[in-house]
Amino acid sequence: MTDSADLSVPRTARDIAHQEMQRRILEAARAQLATVGPAQLSLRAVARDLGVVSSAVYRYVSSRDELLTQLILDIFQELGDALQRACSAADQDPAAQWHTWAHALRSWALDHPYDWALIYGIPTPGYAAPTDTIEPARRVNQPVLDLYPALGSGLQSSAAVDAAEQTLAPLRAMLEHDGAQQPDEHGVATAMMLAWSGVHGFITLELGGHFEGSATATAPVFAAVVEQLGRQLSINS
Repeated sequence: MTDSADLSVPRTARDIAHQEMQRRILEAARAQLATVGPAQLSLRAVARDLGVVSSAVYRYVSSRDELLTQLILDIFQELGDALQRACSAADQDPAAQWHTWAHALRSWALDHPYDWALIYGIPTPGYAAPTDTIEPARRVNQPVLDLYPALGSGLQSSAAVDAAEQTLAPLRAMLEHDGAQQPDEHGVATAMMLAWSGVHGFITLELGGHFEGSATATAPVFAAVVEQLGRQLSINS
């Protein structure tokens, strides 16, 4: 959190110019994602698009990997903010929160397909995201994670669900560490994973054009998928 004392210190022209250049670099890099993809992202190309020498860009970003990390953090921040706004404006009952989160996530992805591909697509060859991207990524799913105490499980008990629940102990521990009380019903963590992966998977397939020839419209199908996943979480009305 910023100190109140810091708020009284005016920014210098140099600070403003520095922040503006960082913004322009990220904008140019995000535009490149739509043409060459993250694997071919180039600081030299970014400099060319900005009309500056490459050394000027290297003063702000030392490598392609650092640029990718800044892009990922920027995109997660933007997506997390969008979802937080949508869910804050919705009814606060669990069913409304689930539906709002899922549809807001898809809406953002359709508007930002290349940004989605960077954060949820195939990992960029030769790049490993640092650990400081974990918390921003988690924030995207926070509206769903916050539902944990209110969830049930529509999953039938089975050896497979039992095995899944054991492997999802870290998820339960993380949620309980945040103060969420574990639901009494068995299989809730597995149901959460099914719901999360179902929504993300549908969006990724849709953006990839993999429903062409299978559906005349994808929005009604997505709505039905979200509804069914909500039932498995025992949160639909």
